[in-house]
Amino acid sequence: MKDTLELDVSTANKQLECFTLMEHIRRAVEVIGKDAVLLSSMQSSALVLRHCFYRMELRNEVLFVDTGYHFRKTLQPPDEFIRHYQLTIVTLYPELITEQQEKKFE
Repeated sequence: MKDTLELDVSTANKQLECFTLMEHIRRAVEVIGKDAVLLSSMQSSALVLRHCFYRMELRNEVLFVDTGYHFRKTLQPPDEFIRHYQLTIVTLYPELITEQQEKKFE
């Protein structure tokens, strides 16, 4: 895989506009390869994408960005859910903790 993808956005949009959700995912995995990941909010709105990955037998990593501003329930996806969808969740953290961010960007 190349380090960067070069594409004409207008042409790509025309080619992709008639794709179903599953076709979009399949195409992304074809282009990006096994390094494709799913960035998920861990909320119910992201369940559709996680379910599609599961149905397509994609076991790619799920990235979760912990900003420090999430509800506790968001941070604890049920074990049953993780087992069912065979998820590998990778949590990414900011360089600065919440208090440092607030001080720096007030």
